[in-house]
Amino acid sequence: MRGAFKIFFRSEGARPWAVLFSLTLASAFEMVGLGALVPLFALTGGGVEGGEDPWLGRLAIGALDSLGVAIEPIPLICLAILALSSKYVMTFFALNYVAFAEAEVSTRIRARLLEHLFAARWNYLVGRKVGEFANELNNNAMRAGKVYMESARLFSYTIQSVFYLCAAFLISLELTVLGIVVGVAFYILFGRLVAKSREVGQQQTVHMATMSTLVSDTLNNMKPIRAMERQDQILSAIQAQNGKIRAAARRLAVLANAVRTGADSFLVAVLGAGLLIATVWWQIQFASVAVLAIIALRGVDTVRQAQHFLMSVAADESAYWSALQSVQSLASMREQRPGNASPTLEGSCRFEHVSFKYGTSPVIQDVTLTIPSNEITVLIGPSGAGKTSIVDLLLGLHTPDSGTIWLDDTPLDQVDLRQWRRMIGYVPQETTLLHGTIRQNITLGDPSVSDEAVRRALTMAGAETFVEKLEDGLETIAGELGARFSGGERQRIALARALVFQPKLLILDEVTSALDPKTEAEICANIDALKGALTIVAVTHREAWTSIAGRIYKVAGGRAEKVAAWKPDGETPGRGPSEQALHETP
Repeated sequence: MRGAFKIFFRSEGARPWAVLFSLTLASAFEMVGLGALVPLFALTGGGVEGGEDPWLGRLAIGALDSLGVAIEPIPLICLAILALSSKYVMTFFALNYVAFAEAEVSTRIRARLLEHLFAARWNYLVGRKVGEFANELNNNAMRAGKVYMESARLFSYTIQSVFYLCAAFLISLELTVLGIVVGVAFYILFGRLVAKSREVGQQQTVHMATMSTLVSDTLNNMKPIRAMERQDQILSAIQAQNGKIRAAARRLAVLANAVRTGADSFLVAVLGAGLLIATVWWQIQFASVAVLAIIALRGVDTVRQAQHFLMSVAADESAYWSALQSVQSLASMREQRPGNASPTLEGSCRFEHVSFKYGTSPVIQDVTLTIPSNEITVLIGPSGAGKTSIVDLLLGLHTPDSGTIWLDDTPLDQVDLRQWRRMIGYVPQETTLLHGTIRQNITLGDPSVSDEAVRRALTMAGAETFVEKLEDGLETIAGELGARFSGGERQRIALARALVFQPKLLILDEVTSALDPKTEAEICANIDALKGALTIVAVTHREAWTSIAGRIYKVAGGRAEKVAAWKPDGETPGRGPSEQALHETP
């Protein structure tokens, strides 16, 4: 119950006090309607001789007298109908608040997850599984909205139960005390099942997160898995996880059914015993017994419904807390952006004795290099040498442990990173496209980018010819991860995407590592044509790029050395001038 209380009152985007006001007013109207039934039953059915009208009846008669309403069947029936109808109207508004809040809770959790996801530190993101985020955004965010609704409905039935108890108290103190004892016994009796539902619900949340990760990883590697016919073992692992989810769902169903049927049997038995005591032992008036019967029937159903939603909250609340925990974790890992200077790239980018390590493992050690503006600088060397880490430092995705990165005469840690990154066009090694049109892949969904700008970028990337030959042109669907196109075609589209926003700096990270020599030569020629228009940094271990480079750095063992030429076998026919002169003229 405590978890439901927190969820109901603390969920962002919910309106708990509006819901509570509507529910309370609805229950008050129902109490007025029940009060009108007491004198009505007394008029139509009579009571036990010498008996005394219950407080609820006296309150109703007093209210009617003050309003000048005659104590007759027709006015009493009209009052009961009006009060109960008002109750349903207020309940309608309350449930609408709950429905709107359910959607709002899910939407806001997704929005906060996405906001903090895109603002989180890069080294935190690369250590997390994509499937975990997908599960939080899709499954747990949806279940968070659902559990808010369940919490609200639980409060709805709880409030109704309180009003039924008050109505019963105004009719018979003895039966009210009996009802309280029965209610306490009921929750003690079935409390263990609620706790068990919470435990199984937590297991289900963990199983679904694992399942989401497995499926996400498998789909991202579907082609090599299918190509080598290695899906059997992976499928077995997924099916095993699916079996755990099914088992948890079955246990939750058994627990819910046990509570539902057990509660019904328990409450019906108590109801029968209570009415028997009221009529035979205590000889309460007929009118009071009739209203008590209505209250008892409605109360039994209300308690049963409250128990049902309490079970549902217990089963689903782990998804709510998991989603909030992910939001808080991402928020705590927010990327720090202290700089506010506007970046420029008129002269050069410079690394000055820069070192960086992942954890305790050195990756970049005392690197000093210069990237002249409007020229092509090539970082070349074997895989794992530290080339991509240098690029990540230049992008501001990582912060150096020591040394300084300069943009012209401004340290990188003092510039506005948002402005700096919007000056960059970036093409990664593993080019994957969106499952959308070529236009959407190039513009990234930005409607302000014109078709003219798209075609100009395609021309600069050497992709205009093959796109024009497609039947649907720019509206051609790329397919999952761009599977419809060859590696070279994907690279050209990715290059057009990097160029369409007219960057100052173009970074190419091993963009031809998986291409044949002919396609690689064509892409190198396209890049060479851009020389003089923008600053280009190419990360590679392929010799073809040295023919268009204005400056070459050999990267090995986390260190960078300027060379005049480079061969894949590691020979360096000549070396350039030393980079110890930090402010050399490009």
